[in-house]
Amino acid sequence: MKKFFLTLIGITTILFASSCGGNSQLRKLVSEINNRCPISIDVLGEVTNAKLDGNNVIVTVSMAEDLLSIETIQNNTEMMKPNVIQALGNDPSDQMKALVDILSKNNGSLTYEYIGKSSGKKATITITGDELKDISKVGNDPDAALDAQLAITNIHFPMQLDDVTTIVNVTRENGNVVYLYDIDEANFDLNQIEEEQDDVLDYLFESLRMQRDNVSSKMFIQACYNAKADIIYRYRGNVTGKAIDFKISIEDVFED
Repeated sequence: MKKFFLTLIGITTILFASSCGGNSQLRKLVSEINNRCPISIDVLGEVTNAKLDGNNVIVTVSMAEDLLSIETIQNNTEMMKPNVIQALGNDPSDQMKALVDILSKNNGSLTYEYIGKSSGKKATITITGDELKDISKVGNDPDAALDAQLAITNIHFPMQLDDVTTIVNVTRENGNVVYLYDIDEANFDLNQIEEEQDDVLDYLFESLRMQRDNVSSKMFIQACYNAKADIIYRYRGNVTGKAIDFKISIEDVFED
């Protein structure tokens, strides 16, 4: 999903590569983008078109709904918006800076319109001119970047992982990122995790190292690194409330 947002940001940059020329050039650039459509976004779907509506630029995306449903976007627009804003703020190009400047000064906006391939349902996320004004500040704030990643990650939780494990949420605690897992103590003895904690810690560490280079997760791991946030995996018994923590240094994850 993170790559999904980055791909959309790249398209937006192209749209505004010559934005100083006003709406006439914008129309020309939108036409050029439409000539390239559909533009694939891996397994998530494809960009089908872009258009101008007054001072609003609208990018339409046809989405496969097996990884992210339209209902999820509809119900969590405000939670997802910080991630889109963060991606915009992290774009260092002069073109994107010009985009932010022009839209914010002219009370323009940027809208992403998502249409489910199977359901035909529609959801939109709009970044207003006022929100664009603060994008440069957000892009330079590692804590804001991490908070945006946490918000979009928590959309999917709680989630049942297997017969005994449910991931409840991921939060920040004393500067750390904490993954909370509930363990069904009726079917699993939490002491087994404690007895094998060295093996569990090694497994979690190697998993994080793999996620560091994974397209779908590396933005989150990088955000933790930039914010100097270590990662804690917390396994909590659903009856006793007993918790076992495994803390991993984010700097160690990035050491080669």
